[in-house]
Amino acid sequence: MLQDIRDRSRGWLAYVIVGVIAVPLVLFGVYNYFTTGGEGPVAEVGDQEISSRQVSNAYQRQMAQLRQMLGENFDPGMIDEQTMRRRALEQLIDQAVLRGYARDAGLRIGDAALGQLIRSQEVFFQDGAFSRERYRQVLAENQLSPEAYEQDLRVRQGINQLQQGLSESVVVTEADLAQMVALERQRRALAFLRVTAKAFTDQVSVSEAEIEAFYQDNQARFQQPERVRLDYVELTMDTLAAQTEISEDELRERYESVKGERFTTPGSRQVSHILLDVPGDAGEEALQAARQKLNDIRASITSGEASFAEMARKHSADPGSAEQGGDLGTVRRGEMVPAFEEAAFALDEGEISEPVRSDFGLHLIKVTGVSPAQTEPFEAVRDQLEADLVEERMANRFYELGSEVANVAYESPDSLQPVAEQFDLEIRTTDWIPRGGTEDGLGSSDAVVEAAFSDEVLEQRYNSQLLELSGRRNVVVRVAAHQPPRTRPLEDVREQIEQALIRRKTSEMAQETSRSLLERLEAGELEMQSVEQPGVSFEDPGMVQRGADGVPTAVLDAAFRLQVAADSAAAYDSTGLSGGDHAVLRVTSVEDGQLAELDEEARNSLRERLRSMRTRAALDSLVATLRAQTEITIHENRL
Repeated sequence: MLQDIRDRSRGWLAYVIVGVIAVPLVLFGVYNYFTTGGEGPVAEVGDQEISSRQVSNAYQRQMAQLRQMLGENFDPGMIDEQTMRRRALEQLIDQAVLRGYARDAGLRIGDAALGQLIRSQEVFFQDGAFSRERYRQVLAENQLSPEAYEQDLRVRQGINQLQQGLSESVVVTEADLAQMVALERQRRALAFLRVTAKAFTDQVSVSEAEIEAFYQDNQARFQQPERVRLDYVELTMDTLAAQTEISEDELRERYESVKGERFTTPGSRQVSHILLDVPGDAGEEALQAARQKLNDIRASITSGEASFAEMARKHSADPGSAEQGGDLGTVRRGEMVPAFEEAAFALDEGEISEPVRSDFGLHLIKVTGVSPAQTEPFEAVRDQLEADLVEERMANRFYELGSEVANVAYESPDSLQPVAEQFDLEIRTTDWIPRGGTEDGLGSSDAVVEAAFSDEVLEQRYNSQLLELSGRRNVVVRVAAHQPPRTRPLEDVREQIEQALIRRKTSEMAQETSRSLLERLEAGELEMQSVEQPGVSFEDPGMVQRGADGVPTAVLDAAFRLQVAADSAAAYDSTGLSGGDHAVLRVTSVEDGQLAELDEEARNSLRERLRSMRTRAALDSLVATLRAQTEITIHENRL
């Protein structure tokens, strides 16, 4: 299986840029694939190490995602940190075995392809086009160096090639599509009674004893977490821009040193080829026969007996280009296998090579167009160079100032005043920050929250260390006020408890009503559409599919779980709804979806979705196989 995937993942071109299936391009945290903390690794995966910092970053990203998804309902106290850290570690191990496999399989992209990919990322655009200044700025804000980011991107594209190989190995038949359509597009005749909990509000009351009992039984719900207010000083790189000047001589010196690498577009060739398939272990006799055949083809072309395109369509073993007369389009250095590249870039326009041997066989190469290398003039890139040098100077000065601020904060641990006075910084104060952090402001930084509740800052009331919020923003904090965890008094939560008890009681009454209605409907004692009862309404959406608009999700889920016998007039069930409401539902008929109803576009979309699902399953299977074949050591005490 692994060899088949490897074969499908490599074309005779040395790179393939494919759409991301399951491994998204993320900026945050990439650098940590290439750095480790001072302590020993948390895990070793083959020859790769996973550091505690990597696990912490992955854990923090998971927490940030949960915080974003749940909003004000997010409660860090409900999260088992050790379980989340373990899940983060398992994901990092999966990524590591895939990286190792992609690396060992030689799945990579060349320099030109890498540059093209980076220039296509809209996150690096400014005024509608790629900006080197924006590129460096985004990486700096995410604590990344270009080298680390580009190395990671090469690995990710290798994994994408691997996924492409998996996708190409997946087969989706018409029977598979028909089965999926039958379920996904199944229609059911649905009607239901909605029992509204609020209709019973006038029938319930809440006593003082019930409120007090609820308060005593649910103390955890009324805990106010420990929280702090912080004084802080902030150092930002942007404040240094006005203090940085670059001379013209410095700009020209930088231009001369980097123009070949940064401002020169490599030359390219428009190339066609004819490929004869010669196995790597072919004997000398077979090799000579293939070479002679290519020489004969070359002679026919140079004599005018046939065109290169005609001979490519007739003889080339590369089906992708043969149909195009051998045309491979534009190629640049670093994109082709070495032997092919060397021959192609040695030819002038219109020339045809002698037979060239590569891992894919024997080639006859023709260059149909030449684009020479082009270097942008100094005047065109002057502003970029100035921005780069200003950024470098600011970064260096920012680092120096950060060290000085950290030293003063350490030497005067009981106050931020010396720091503020020496560096002309303003002391500011945050709002209350709980241990779980906040959605915005300084409380959204895990580094700040961790420092604020540390023994050194909270208990000893010292200044914190210099905390890096991004590549352009640092702070030093100290505790201005502290509140320990406490249970909110009953008077503060009395109304909240009363409303919760009312909702509970009305929901219970709605549930009892729906249960009674269900029993009578199943017994045939009444017709659903004839029910007239306070708080009960009849809804008849008719034939519905999964995910139909206007029908509560819980009702749809229950309807499509119901087993409807062929000889039965109807099947009934009940389910809870949001807000304490309940529903009694009826399904009278079931119609499977038909593949014939889909046009070609819908079929192709469904086929690709099913292929993607199976590719994901194949990738999971591959990861499991690779994990079984890889020596993995986890140091639980470092997790």
